Amino acid sequence: MKKTKHKSMGILISLLFSIIFSQEIIKSNEQVSEQIKEEIVNNKLDDNLEVVIIFSDTLANEATPSVNDIFIKGYNIGFAPSFGILSGETFSGIPIGGTAVITTPYGFNFGSLSYKISLIFGNYLGDHEGVSFDPVIIGLGGNFFLFNYLSFEGHLGKIGNGYGLRGFGGISLQKILNRGLNLNIPSDILLGNELFLSDDLAGSGNTSGWIGLALKLDYEF
Repeated sequence: MKKTKHKSMGILISLLFSIIFSQEIIKSNEQVSEQIKEEIVNNKLDDNLEVVIIFSDTLANEATPSVNDIFIKGYNIGFAPSFGILSGETFSGIPIGGTAVITTPYGFNFGSLSYKISLIFGNYLGDHEGVSFDPVIIGLGGNFFLFNYLSFEGHLGKIGNGYGLRGFGGISLQKILNRGLNLNIPSDILLGNELFLSDDLAGSGNTSGWIGLALKLDYEF
């Protein structure tokens, strides 16, 4: 009878330990499961956050235009130093100076011909019988490009004390050198002639003007 009681007690103790041990295993598994769930959620949050950040950066880069895109993209600025080779009676010495040309992106294309609206600002040094005068040039007009090799410019405006026109005709050295010598010149260089004609160049009321040899440097934004 005592042996039977001892056996029963041993079985009960074993069952008790088994139950306790099983509960501990279940708790441990539940904790591990919770940790795994938290890691999965955190990883998903991190991935989603990373995706959101990448998308936001991409959207910002695409949606936010730069200053260059807003204000100066498509504009061209050129400077043409000019050395006079022929002048009218107003000049004793042939004038020397330069003209800045700002070409806008506004215009039209017609086949191989391209036209853009442009502005000019210039200043030249001249003299007549020992008296010096410096005609200032301000005008509005346009630039014609033919076959991307030939450039013709025409502007009307203030030339000296009167009003008149300024013309330029030249050939693109950039296109020739890039194609012929396989160079990569970033700016265009044009060699040609400039013509200035005014109804009152020096304030004396007489029509005069001059022709110069010009080397024009163009840079496009």
